[in-house]
Amino acid sequence: MSERRINSPQNDDMTLEQRKKAAKKALVKIAVLIVVTVAVLVIYRFFMQRPEFYIVFGIYAVITATSVIGYVIYNRGFSRNGITREMLPLEWSEEEKTKFIEDAKKRSERSRWLLIVAFAFLFTFAFDAFDLFVIKGLFGA
Repeated sequence: MSERRINSPQNDDMTLEQRKKAAKKALVKIAVLIVVTVAVLVIYRFFMQRPEFYIVFGIYAVITATSVIGYVIYNRGFSRNGITREMLPLEWSEEEKTKFIEDAKKRSERSRWLLIVAFAFLFTFAFDAFDLFVIKGLFGA
């Protein structure tokens, strides 16, 4: 089996064991995303047949909006993404520059759970729209 190598600065210094560990971590995150998305979708579809659906729809809409807006605000509008030391003010010390760059990385890592929630609810609404407009609209099912 040949080993594929992705050319990025992060992977240049990684050993094979570190890559395997990173791949395992990624698979766990994908599994969590799938489980959460399925759970959110199943609850939504269950309440579609009940008279309380409009309340559940409102709650889902608020959770979706809150998680997306919260993710963007917590990550400071992604204004710190892609910033290098050379782009920072010259009068800043190396310690300040490091702190600034590390803060962006930490915020991104700490807010991943919010992204999982947002994705699960967005997928649920997208699936509902697809079901409503495509499956039932075109095929009359």
